[in-house]
Amino acid sequence: MKEGEAGPDSALRYVHLPGIKVQPRDLSVLRFVAKHRFTTAEIVRERFWPGAKESAHAHLRRLRKLQRAGFVAPFTGDLGVHLGYCLTRRGREFLGQCGDVVDEGGVPRRHYKTTYEHDLLLTRIRETFEASPLVFDFVPEHELRRAAAKNLPRRSHREKAIEVADAEFTVKTQRGEYKILLELELTRKADQRYEKKFRRLVTRRDVSVALFIVRGSPLLAKLTAVLREAGRQSLMTADAWKEGRFAFALLEDFQRLGRACLFEGGGQTFSLAELEKKAGAKTPSSEAPWAHAAPST
Repeated sequence: MKEGEAGPDSALRYVHLPGIKVQPRDLSVLRFVAKHRFTTAEIVRERFWPGAKESAHAHLRRLRKLQRAGFVAPFTGDLGVHLGYCLTRRGREFLGQCGDVVDEGGVPRRHYKTTYEHDLLLTRIRETFEASPLVFDFVPEHELRRAAAKNLPRRSHREKAIEVADAEFTVKTQRGEYKILLELELTRKADQRYEKKFRRLVTRRDVSVALFIVRGSPLLAKLTAVLREAGRQSLMTADAWKEGRFAFALLEDFQRLGRACLFEGGGQTFSLAELEKKAGAKTPSSEAPWAHAAPST
């Protein structure tokens, strides 16, 4: 069992819950919401009610019961459009009674706006990466930002202004452990913002590679053009590009292929599925462009 996965459900036998009989699957749903900060009815159906054996609306009935019991609450976007569900204080307290450690600061604002689609896509991307036996210790953006804030004087920062990656995780292979950064880019931003991001990633010597999942070929071309220009101005950035420490893939390809999606960087390509296949070999082999460097641990 990987770190962070749900443990046994024995606590259900003694927690008194007026108004609802919590089933093991309900507990799994609540843990899933706590892990990702929010979820949608569609994701709940896909993950916890797959197939056609049960009613097509069973997931909606359970979500409504969890809502009436005060464990989850709906949140809305622009014009009051219902977007999904987040955990309530009572829901966090219940998981605490079950032995879970719940991040209280991870609950999103009720009125989610422009970041909703970004975070929803990251939820699905995280599920894809965490399905790999090579991926461990996946840490999302809000946890990275809060951890960084703890190391600064209380009045010298605003947590939202701290720049971190969209996620970090570790890949463990026969050669060692590698720190990976993940960035999801959906819309075009100013060149200066990209240049600043590339410089920040280059200075992270504990990081083996930064993976960029990008929506659309035009934005991908723009990112690589900015990176090449940054390489002409900085030898460190140029070396990182040649070493494959930046790798790119299209969002459309990642959604279609999952872990078999190819990332390109340093003139070479690799996929998580390929690394998994090579990790099962009897002898270590060259695994990815960035794997030629020393592991991060």
